[in-house]
Amino acid sequence: MKKGVLVFLCIIVSIFILLVTFAILQPLLWELFLGEEAPDITITFSSLLTIMITLLALGVGTVGYFIYQLIEKKIEKRVNELTNEVYQRSIAQILYGVGFTCWCNYKASKEFHHLKNAILFTHKAYQRHAINLNEKNIINENEEVVLVIKNNLAYYVAEIYRLDKDDDVKDILKNTREANRELAINYANEIDKKKCKYLDHFNEWTDTYKFINQHCIEESDKK
Repeated sequence: MKKGVLVFLCIIVSIFILLVTFAILQPLLWELFLGEEAPDITITFSSLLTIMITLLALGVGTVGYFIYQLIEKKIEKRVNELTNEVYQRSIAQILYGVGFTCWCNYKASKEFHHLKNAILFTHKAYQRHAINLNEKNIINENEEVVLVIKNNLAYYVAEIYRLDKDDDVKDILKNTREANRELAINYANEIDKKKCKYLDHFNEWTDTYKFINQHCIEESDKK
C-alpha cells in the first residue's frame, strides 16, 4: 500500500512538471512548428493553476483513502485482539472461580474429589485460556489473572504432594510426583517475586509461598 501511494505521488509530480514545462515552452513551440504567435487559446498560468489544484485535490483524496484503509485494518486487527483477550480472560476467571469453590468444599469436607476438581478447573483455566493472554498489557490485568491462577494451582498441587496423592491427579496434570513438586515451587517463586505489585493479594500469596516451602522443599534444597 505504501508503494502504491509513492507511485501515485510520483505520477502527480511528473504531470505537474510536464504541465509547467509545456506552459513555459508553448509559445516557442507554436512559433517553431507553426511559424506564428501562439493564440489566446493556449494554456495560461491561471489555467495551469486550476489544473494543478484539481490534481492536488485528487492526490490528497487518494492518499487519504489509502491512509484510511491502513488505519481501518490496524484498528480492526487490534479490536479482534482485544475481544479475544477479554474472552480468554473472562473464561479463565470463571474456571478458576469454580476451582476455588471446589477448594473451599474440600477444606470444609476433606473429601478428596473436591480437591481433584479444584485442580481440574484451575488447570483448565491456565492451559486453555490464561496461557494465551498477553501478560504485558498496559494495566497488567492479564498478568494479575495469570498470577492468581498460578497461585491457586500451586497451592492445590502442593496439597496433593503433601497428601502423596499425585497418582490420583495424573490424568489431569500428566506429571510425576517430582514434576508436581517442581511446578508448585516454580510458581510460588514467580509469584513471590511479583507480589509487591499486587498488594491486594500480598498476604494470600505469601501464605502460598510459606506453605509450599514447608511441604515441597526438601531439607537438602534449603541448604
